[in-house]
Order: sequence, then C-alpha cells, then structure tokens
Amino acid sequence: NEDEAIMWWQKSVQANQSSTAALRGLTTTLMARGQYHHAAVCYAAWVKVDPSNKKIKAELDDAMAKSKVALAESKKALAAVTKCMALLDEGKYAESWDESAGLFRKGVTKEKWAATIKGIRTPLGKVESRTRLDADYRTSLPGSPDGQYVIFTFKTAYANKPGAIETVTPMKDKDGKWRVSGYYIK
Repeated sequence: NEDEAIMWWQKSVQANQSSTAALRGLTTTLMARGQYHHAAVCYAAWVKVDPSNKKIKAELDDAMAKSKVALAESKKALAAVTKCMALLDEGKYAESWDESAGLFRKGVTKEKWAATIKGIRTPLGKVESRTRLDADYRTSLPGSPDGQYVIFTFKTAYANKPGAIETVTPMKDKDGKWRVSGYYIK
C-alpha cells in the first residue's frame, strides 16, 4: 500500500530529519508514483542533510524538471476538469460522458452514467460555490494503467449539501488530450 508506505516514511523523516534511509524510501516511493513536486521537496531536505552528495543533487534536479512538466500538464488537466464540471453543473450528463476519457467510457455506458449521475447530483441541488483544495499529479493509480493523472479535490457547496468534497481525476488519453476518467462526491 503506497499511501501507507508514504505515511510511515514521512513519520520516520519527522522523527529523524537526517535519516537518509527514510529519505531514500520516501523519495523513491514518491518518484515511482509520479509525485515529483513532493519528491523534490524531500530531495531538497536531503541535500541539506548531505550537501556533498552529488547523486542526490542530480536526483533533485531530475525531480524538479519532472515537477515542472507535471505542473504544466496539471494546468491542461484542469481545463478538462473545468469543462466536465460545467457540463455536470448544467445537468448535461450524457454530454459529460462524451467528453470523458476512453478508459471511463469503456467502463460504463452513456445511459448508465447519465442515470447514475443524475440520481446523485439532482438531490444535491444547484452548485453555490466550488473551491479547489488540491491537485496531485501521478503516473500511476491503483487499478488503472500507468499514464498521466491528476487527482483534483474541490470543496463544493451545493444548495442541499454545503460541505461536499468532489474528487475529479482526469487522465491524458491516448490521443494526448486530457479527459476526466473518474468523479466522486463525498
């Protein structure tokens, strides 16, 4: 379980900030998961602990370069999310399926999606506000093929549910375009 491993590595680093073994475990896991920004932060902490380590400095440079690419891709992904969320907010559920990732469309029919999301969204009422909380770029997700993903979380106030949390996950599709591959309301 990568989430659990990351949590334990983070606790180890907090307990002993100069533990290169814990930093190695944390950076390796974050890089493998495609969380380059978080990995770069950890590498920078490691460089402070071991400033003469050229290998770690090179790994920091690599993480920073990948982090810049991830940031640029995340901006493109956000545009796809914004488009999809507008369709959902307007009740255009079938159209949101048309704009979704191929992987998503293979997993659920247009009719099933439209009926399911209508049943979920209608009782919530109109969206009153939506604030982005986080964007987490990844190159792997459990149960999904390796690729490029961004997990966006939003705090959304609906008329009938003011404290909702929406999780929207776009992926870079085979044609190079970002499309939503997952949507969840809590």
